[in-house]
Amino acid sequence: MGIEILIGIVQFAVSVARFLTDWWDSRHRSPAELLRHSLAMKEEVGSRLGKLLAETNGDAIIREVRRKDSYPELDESLRSISPWFKVELKGTYYAGIEVVTSIQHVIIDSNVARRANDPEGSAGETVLIVGQIPYSAIEGIDWDGDEFYGFTHIYCRFRVGRRPGPYADTLLYRTEAHDLGVAQKYYERLDGIRWKPKRRRLLGRWLDRRALQQLNKRRG
Repeated sequence: MGIEILIGIVQFAVSVARFLTDWWDSRHRSPAELLRHSLAMKEEVGSRLGKLLAETNGDAIIREVRRKDSYPELDESLRSISPWFKVELKGTYYAGIEVVTSIQHVIIDSNVARRANDPEGSAGETVLIVGQIPYSAIEGIDWDGDEFYGFTHIYCRFRVGRRPGPYADTLLYRTEAHDLGVAQKYYERLDGIRWKPKRRRLLGRWLDRRALQQLNKRRG
């Protein structure tokens, strides 16, 4: 049996186990409990996020609850999405918070945005890739951070499968910000445009780990 096939089998088994764990947890949390949790998290975010964005650039670390003990070490296995990674807080939406995961130069065709092969070329446009994290997926927030990263840490339940991570949806926004006053900014959303990233093969996951390594170097 080839090593790639063996790795694929292990990844599939881990994904199934994580899916069953999520399903089991959701079955034992009643709709009323989920609602109370979401409302409490919405109140906490509402009382803190505005002031934080007015005073900082919104840096945050997303951390998976089940693998929280792996922090601050880097996951060098390349098996799946990292158990922690850096984003930039953008604001809120009706069901949760929005975070900027990356800035990409894209070509939009037939309502689908794909990364441009030539980022420096004149074709296409630069957009914000924004993930929406529902309040129900957030288990807790450490607003002060720690000695490694002294900014917000958001502990989430990650999804598994083809769209791993804490996001309920991924949207695109134009990069130009419109100042609304009182430290509020508005970004135009590209409605009806679907972001289609390249499949995260080993190379892509290696690049993700490399970005974290560079972040660690700056931290040191």
